[in-house]
Amino acid sequence: VFALHDKYKGKGVVFVGVHIDGAGAAPTVDKLDAKLTAIRKTVWKGRDLPFPVALYPDKGTGGPAEVYGVTSYPTAVVIDKKGRVQAGRGVNAALLDKLL
Repeated sequence: VFALHDKYKGKGVVFVGVHIDGAGAAPTVDKLDAKLTAIRKTVWKGRDLPFPVALYPDKGTGGPAEVYGVTSYPTAVVIDKKGRVQAGRGVNAALLDKLL
């Protein structure tokens, strides 16, 4: 995701993360930050997310995971300029180039 964000930043592609906390808990910035602390150091080499993240409480039904068919995390969804879902898993540079 970082590589795609870096490549398409400023080219009309917008990345937005959605964090859904399980078990009906209300997600908070502090909870998400705590979950990402180790990942930032070990996997992301000190980098932070370069795009906004929406926090969504898991209410069981009707949320973004259900609407977009998300069954595992992370999952990428591409929505074109007209609001149509173009792709789920397997988002890559070739798809984004085609849509641009």
